[in-house]
Amino acid sequence: DKPGQMVGIFLLLPSFAYAALTSCPATATRVAAVPPLAEWVASQGGDVSVVQAADAAQLGVGLVAARAVRRGDRLLSVPEELAITAESALRFELLGAYLVEFEPYLADYSFIAVALLNEERLGEQSILAPWLSSACWQVEQHDLPLLWPLDDQAELEQSTAAPCVERRLAAQADYEWLRENVFEASPMVFPESVFSEASFLRALGLAFSRCVFVPAGGRQGEPARPALLPLVELCNHADSPSASLHARGPQAGLFGRGGEGGAVELTAQADLSAGDALTLCYAEATRGELLLDYGFVAEPVPPEASLRFGVADDDPNYDEKARAGALSGTTCHIADTPARHCPRAGRPNPQPRLPNPSPNPQP
Repeated sequence: DKPGQMVGIFLLLPSFAYAALTSCPATATRVAAVPPLAEWVASQGGDVSVVQAADAAQLGVGLVAARAVRRGDRLLSVPEELAITAESALRFELLGAYLVEFEPYLADYSFIAVALLNEERLGEQSILAPWLSSACWQVEQHDLPLLWPLDDQAELEQSTAAPCVERRLAAQADYEWLRENVFEASPMVFPESVFSEASFLRALGLAFSRCVFVPAGGRQGEPARPALLPLVELCNHADSPSASLHARGPQAGLFGRGGEGGAVELTAQADLSAGDALTLCYAEATRGELLLDYGFVAEPVPPEASLRFGVADDDPNYDEKARAGALSGTTCHIADTPARHCPRAGRPNPQPRLPNPSPNPQP
């Protein structure tokens, strides 16, 4: 700073970022709903003995260690048949045959969205009903950027380089293909009351915000794929996570009898004490992409850039500027600066294909 100059630094942060951080008043209800869900996962062959739910303040519900564990210990095991993935959607006999020719712009996420709506259609007949009807699965509209009011979506689009417009256009294109080629052709299987565009966008938002990336267990060259998993989806994000995921294949029992089916396991990345948060690195992404996909911005936002302005002593408007405090403030934040390197996460594969937006895209 040069003598004789007044210097200021400005804070620039979109207002929508704070809306996404508002603590949900239903957090206590969601925390209370986790133990019955954990009992159900255990009844299906999972291991839930080392985890419990906790109020994670502005992050909502989270998982913590129920007791001290060592690095490498298994924290949680969820049977793979409880997962919702693109593969499980295509394998499901009442659904897969209709989706054989579906090549969605949003890749696995659109398959998962259709699978979610199908489970909703099945209601209590769904084997996943104890999970999907649980209060801990409920979500607020402000949690999902795809469901934000159009004014807020417009502000997001103007405030980040994340593909907001392209995401909305891709979602609309995927729904239109499904409507024309699947839903309208088989209305008895895909009733409009369940498979509407609004419902598809809600399911798509849930898929983006709740999916975790599961590495392909033992299959060389295959990338991690997005999956919805009960309990696992309650792990919050951290740049340096305390846990990691891996897929475990079926294990044969002694003399070929018994054994265990495949599962997705959560493993400790460090020694943990009882009450320590169990976190995953959701993706290697910019802050804008994390907001678009998962509906949150970590707070406080660390400073990424400073804008400095100097005013000379002989500036004819010096007094007015000083009285107005126009140059007082703090640091400028940029929402698209990449998050810290996340070695165990990545974008989905195949990558979502994003259609080129029209000059004047319609919401």
